[in-house]
Amino acid sequence: MSKINKSQKRTNRGDFASVWYPSLSLETRIIIGSFSTSIAPFIFCAAYDLGMFGSEYVWILETPRKIWWQNLKCDCDSENLQKAIEGVIVVGDYEFTYYDEYLLNKMKTLSLESRYAKHTYDAIWTMALTLRTNNMNSLQHFNYGRKDMTCAFYDTMRRLKFLGLSGPIKFDGADRVGDLVVSQIQGRSYQIF
Repeated sequence: MSKINKSQKRTNRGDFASVWYPSLSLETRIIIGSFSTSIAPFIFCAAYDLGMFGSEYVWILETPRKIWWQNLKCDCDSENLQKAIEGVIVVGDYEFTYYDEYLLNKMKTLSLESRYAKHTYDAIWTMALTLRTNNMNSLQHFNYGRKDMTCAFYDTMRRLKFLGLSGPIKFDGADRVGDLVVSQIQGRSYQIF
């Protein structure tokens, strides 16, 4: 598939339609999209114009930070756009909107300047819990060369499980096991699988 050149200014859906012509000739049916919410309406209007929507096509996107298909300012009819995005699959991080009341109240006290703020907070909390579990009240005896300390930290993190701001926290070896939310655009909202 052709990539959209960021240096080219695209202002209408006809510009975006030309990007999809190679996909049409290859009969591409699964499209994994990664684009900003500002150009998404143009892309899906072009997809509508080319008939690249409906049950014969699977669109998979990252969950957007805002619902961009409402209150549009583009040259596309909102009904046509709605038809084009109907059934789109969106995949994203486990978000705080699914948390219990306690965490929602906790989130209100934090200023989340970055989209990574929740992950950073959880990483620091993970380190603190690991140190506390291993009775590390002070770091003056900490040494990267101590194999016993490394093994103890590894074992602690392997057993560590808690609900963080970015979602459930647990590890498989040194890797965090993440939870994703898979949903689908149905009507004008997300339906979680």
